[in-house]
Amino acid sequence: MKRILMLCLASSVSVAVASAWVSGQMIRPEKIDPPIVVSGADLSFRIEARQGSTAIGKLLVRIEGRWVEADTLAGPIRPSN
Repeated sequence: MKRILMLCLASSVSVAVASAWVSGQMIRPEKIDPPIVVSGADLSFRIEARQGSTAIGKLLVRIEGRWVEADTLAGPIRPSN
C-alpha cells in the first residue's frame, strides 16, 4: 500500500513539473496597444499582437458605413507557400 502511495505521489509531482516546464516553453504574442489598423476602402486588418514576424489580428469589413469583424465559413485562411 505504501509503495502504491509513493508511486502516485511521484507521478503527480512529475506531471506537475512537466506542466510547468511546458507552459514556460510557449511563445506568447506581444500585445500592441493601441492596435494598428491597415485599412482600405471597405476592408481592413486590425493588428492586435505580434508573434515573431507574424501579425495577429482581426479582419474587418465595412457594411453600410460600419466596421464589423469578418468571419469565414471555411475556418481560418492559411497562406499558400
